[in-house]
Amino acid sequence: MTVSIRPLAAVENGAAIIRRLFVPYVAHMHASGSFFFEVMDDGRIEPGGDTDADAIEALKILPGMHGFLIYDGDSPVGFSVILDKTFPHYPAHTNFHQSEFYVDPHCRQKGIGRAAFLASLKLFPDDWSMEILLGNQVAKTFWPQVLTTEEGKALINLQQHQDEQAIHYQFDTIT
Repeated sequence: MTVSIRPLAAVENGAAIIRRLFVPYVAHMHASGSFFFEVMDDGRIEPGGDTDADAIEALKILPGMHGFLIYDGDSPVGFSVILDKTFPHYPAHTNFHQSEFYVDPHCRQKGIGRAAFLASLKLFPDDWSMEILLGNQVAKTFWPQVLTTEEGKALINLQQHQDEQAIHYQFDTIT
């Protein structure tokens, strides 16, 4: 297994690849209690209530948003979206925010997600935040394991709190 993350803008047919991965992600998030995106019966993705066939393409160009495809060898198996502090509506208390993260269910439990996230930390060493919706059981299992494992020792000052909707994490990386 050779895991890598590749900037979406640098991948030929990146928009088509991420669109293929995004549909099951949206269905999973919808089942977890997130209604920001919805997959319609005809396959359209409706973010924020507006039909936008190019919503995924925007991941390549919005300032402050870093879209990556996650690869296992030569196969794209997931994606990650990281926001930096220049992104509008950015959480003000950190420099980077893990916004979206998805690995195909057939590729889970193999260390791919962990390796991809740790590669992200190397690209963006600094202070981070992320949130996990309380209804997202997959994320509630995955993220604590990643953040507290031996590899996770690259993280310091790990803080966690929970409100009625999500578990919030904040941490720094060792540079």
